[in-house]
Amino acid sequence: MTTIKDGENMLYEPEQINNHVTNHFHNLFSTNNVVQDLQVENLTAEVIPNLISEEINKVLTMLPTPSETHKAVMAMNKNGAPSPDGFGRSFYQNYSDIVKEDVIKGTWILFIFLQRTGFFLTLMKIFLC
Repeated sequence: MTTIKDGENMLYEPEQINNHVTNHFHNLFSTNNVVQDLQVENLTAEVIPNLISEEINKVLTMLPTPSETHKAVMAMNKNGAPSPDGFGRSFYQNYSDIVKEDVIKGTWILFIFLQRTGFFLTLMKIFLC
């Protein structure tokens, strides 16, 4: 890098450029996080439009019914990769009479965790924007 613009000034000397870049990142990462988080949140609100109403958001983040959970499990590709517990989807489908209640409880625990941590909102922003 041979030049960099600092406001209205052009920096040409390597030492000036080094100092400017170092100071910029030092200030960026050592500012009050609350102020920085508010700035990012405000920027996000300005740049990313809100496409989902509060009412639709409530519907999207509701706990699924036992029937919905069971239907989702049964609709999964039997030959898909195993889940982190090592069991393939066909296991949950073939033995649904045995594991159905545990799968439903596990799904509810996940949904409640996502709701309480606000992580649903993050997922919505990622997948819907």
